[in-house]
Amino acid sequence: MRFTPTQKGVCRVKGLKIFSRVFVNAHNQKCSAYVKDDSSDCPGATRTSTTYTPSTRAWDRVDFSTPIDYTSDFWLAIYLPEVITPTDSVALVADDHFDYPGRTKALGVESGSGWQAPPQSGDLMIRAIVDYTGVEETSSSTVLSLNQNYPNPIIKNTNISYTLPSETKVKLQVYNTSGRLVKTLLNEMQSTGAKEIIWNKKDMNNIPVSSGIYFYRLTADHKTITKTMIVL
Repeated sequence: MRFTPTQKGVCRVKGLKIFSRVFVNAHNQKCSAYVKDDSSDCPGATRTSTTYTPSTRAWDRVDFSTPIDYTSDFWLAIYLPEVITPTDSVALVADDHFDYPGRTKALGVESGSGWQAPPQSGDLMIRAIVDYTGVEETSSSTVLSLNQNYPNPIIKNTNISYTLPSETKVKLQVYNTSGRLVKTLLNEMQSTGAKEIIWNKKDMNNIPVSSGIYFYRLTADHKTITKTMIVL
């Protein structure tokens, strides 16, 4: 089964989970699991492999001793053991009703049959166990944000914090309810990351403002965010 990494960076394949089933006396049968390169949309060279004993009817976790790194498609392959009779067998289980685990049909192996194709209908229940390295950060630190000032209401001073996604020109200003500019707290280039500034309730003439509702507005990265604060 072919898998495609869903994130940027290096996809590290550590193992797989597979829904297996054994029949009658096959509890000690060993299955083989492989990680293979993709070669023109088909399984290519084997990168690593291991063996495992399938459960009676349950999900099995299979871990590879050496994780394999990929930045593009890879394959997970399972080889079922050949058995003496059809009643003594190991099988993979397919969900043919699309309601996991659903009603299942078994894909078994009879003696001498070797590799098998998937059933004509149904989903083989195989999951890749991976993590990613070298992934670009997509956390809130890469998004322009303006936090609520604290403390609020303001008695003496208040802290205004914000986060910049990149180096940019930043303007932080305070307005009253009439839309008049009270004070420009900041107007300069700043680097990416979390920032904080303190406002002491004074206007551009260094005079304490009167009690009431005020707005503080952050303009950066071609965006503007406005929040409300209360002065006592």
